[in-house]
Amino acid sequence: SAAACAECYFDAACRMGTAANERKTAEYRGEQCPRLCVGKSRERGQQINERGMRMIRGVVFDLDGTLLDTEKLYRRFWVEAARQMGYPMEDRHALMIRSMAAEKAERLLRREVCAEFDYHAVRGLRREQMEAYIDENGVEPKPQMLETLTELRRMNLRIGLATATPESRARKYLRMVGAEEKFDAIACAEMVAHGKPSPDVYLLAAEKLGLKPENVLGVEDAPSGVRAAYDAGMRTVMIPDQDEPDEETAALCTLITPTLSGIIPFIRKENELNKHKL
Repeated sequence: SAAACAECYFDAACRMGTAANERKTAEYRGEQCPRLCVGKSRERGQQINERGMRMIRGVVFDLDGTLLDTEKLYRRFWVEAARQMGYPMEDRHALMIRSMAAEKAERLLRREVCAEFDYHAVRGLRREQMEAYIDENGVEPKPQMLETLTELRRMNLRIGLATATPESRARKYLRMVGAEEKFDAIACAEMVAHGKPSPDVYLLAAEKLGLKPENVLGVEDAPSGVRAAYDAGMRTVMIPDQDEPDEETAALCTLITPTLSGIIPFIRKENELNKHKL
């Protein structure tokens, strides 16, 4: 199999070996890597470009698992809280509900764990224990997080957040890593009717940025978030965190990259290509 370069992630999307991936290598990535590291939705993105999608003028990030290395904490404390309350929750169940709206996660856990699963009680205990841990230990930024946000600022791009985390906690976490002032807008699931995988929170983030969704790049780590950004009409980047994307998720992504800094050359290239289409 091909070895990954510094900016590319040879995951399920590339291993599909689609003709589209092979065909676009030279024109998109040049000599940077042996294959085009995008999902099958690249062709969809080109079709949207033909209908008027142009420059990327803003970037909207997910928080947990994308900007902050906190998904591992959610996995740990969901399972610990559930087991303390007598429910046989496993790590795989915690993975299933990443970034998922409460009403959808509740139904899923009652189906997959047990019919009596008290979602709200377990979530309350999980929040209490996880917050105590974070208050004592802090949160870790993902690699190159501040550098990437700073570079996006230099590129005159607007920056937003679309997260399932309540605003007060989201701002608290961002302050902990010195990033709160980097954001022009914060949109949270508590502000919209439906959380991820519905597109509402991404649409709100675009609205707060004063941009059309087609001029915004959505950056995610989890399948439900990828679906939300995609259905909002954004080009979507996935930075896999806790596991690799399956074929369905990969097909929704315009780019899959291992680190946040991988979005910088992508945006520059996209905007350069689209500049000539205006």
